[in-house]
Amino acid sequence: MSGSPRRAAALALAALAAVAADAQTRGAERVEIGLGGALVAVAAPEPGGPLFVLVRPAGGVDDARRQVTLSTGGMEVEPMAPAGEGPDAPRRLLRIRGDEPRVEVLAESLGGWTKALAALDLGGGPELVAAGLGRLATLGPLARPGGNERTLLEHPGFDLRSLHPSPLSVGVERGVAAAEVGALRLWRPAAAGGLELAADLGLPFTVERRAAGLRLAGPPVFELARDAAGRRRFAVGPEARGAARLRVLLVEEGANGGWTTTECWTALPAPESVEASWIVDGDDGPLLVVRSQGALEINAFESQLWRLYRLGPDRTRAGRPPALALAVDSKRWHDSEAHVADADGDGRADLLLARPEGLTGSDLVVERYAGLGGGRFDRRSRRTDLDDAPRSFRWLDDVDGRGRPGLATLRGREVAVWRTAREGSRALEREPLLREPIGADGEPEVRFELLGAAPRAGAPPEILVLAVPEKGESRLLRLPLPAR
Repeated sequence: MSGSPRRAAALALAALAAVAADAQTRGAERVEIGLGGALVAVAAPEPGGPLFVLVRPAGGVDDARRQVTLSTGGMEVEPMAPAGEGPDAPRRLLRIRGDEPRVEVLAESLGGWTKALAALDLGGGPELVAAGLGRLATLGPLARPGGNERTLLEHPGFDLRSLHPSPLSVGVERGVAAAEVGALRLWRPAAAGGLELAADLGLPFTVERRAAGLRLAGPPVFELARDAAGRRRFAVGPEARGAARLRVLLVEEGANGGWTTTECWTALPAPESVEASWIVDGDDGPLLVVRSQGALEINAFESQLWRLYRLGPDRTRAGRPPALALAVDSKRWHDSEAHVADADGDGRADLLLARPEGLTGSDLVVERYAGLGGGRFDRRSRRTDLDDAPRSFRWLDDVDGRGRPGLATLRGREVAVWRTAREGSRALEREPLLREPIGADGEPEVRFELLGAAPRAGAPPEILVLAVPEKGESRLLRLPLPAR
């Protein structure tokens, strides 16, 4: 890199000023903020409070280095990324307050090991924590984070993202949980102000011999809502047991601080392979939703098979039959999303499905199967078809600030958010709560990503969208949902 150290420092300060200045509003509500690099993680600890954003800054002052191709011995090779651009480059911590398009730089060179952000209450008030593989550190109280890092725990198998892989974390946690192959570990605040291991629970795993060595694998782990006493609950699975049975383990904290494990067995209607699964809370206990395909023969054009089960103890291990079994006109290569929530306001949980239909998936079909109580569901669905299926879609727990679930969709350069319908034959209301164009028609290729929803105090949440251009810095779009 050319130029004196003083000139490089001046240019770096100018770049920081540009990040803070590159925050502009569109209309009365939308806020679009330049991040000055690639987003790593974002945390929304308190409703309506600031967002904390971890960014890998765009590297170097000499941008021309990005265009250089080295020639060595007649073979063309790409050069190494400029300093500051690699995946383990130092991070920058930003704070974005409320609805103001203003960026504050809280820390300039956090360690490149940081991969996630979250808020944790260690007993003295919420603190912002940064995590990476094998390590968790506090960055200080939420009111003034970004000071010296203080390590809270180091463990070789620790990964904060193992249970919540999204780059967006919401709320304040009172403990830390992480899963790895063969183990679920939980840490709690210690009297000395750090963390102590509260539980080390063994999980099932499989061992497969391959040419390169042994492959260890474990079933997925889902964190369920805490019980009425605030105790933690987890579900592990499903694990295939033969061609037509599935096992799920419910792991629950007891009143005396110990842990109990309950085996739950379910029976598939025929030999099937599970393509995707969700374990969620229902009216009177957890539910397992699986999307499967026939296991006896490979049929590329087979319809998707959906099964919903109530989970409970089964000493016979014969397996409970599904409470709802469906075959739908979506093909196995289409990604789908399932959700369980009270969509119609009758106090009973409903099953919500979103799936591209047909061979090409040109339409997105959204269905609601009404809950009847006692783990039973109506076999007839309320249905809405969205033409020109969006590239990505996501169920949200609350889109109106009053607990109504909804669906966020991203199609091309447009974000839309739909609220579930409470009456009639439709699954979604006829008109979306939000339909917002994003990006400019003339700008270079941009990839958009739905990050999720951040709650606001006494108001509907705001949708967070990440814009990643082919060249240039990422941008964070904040789209508050209107009250209705």
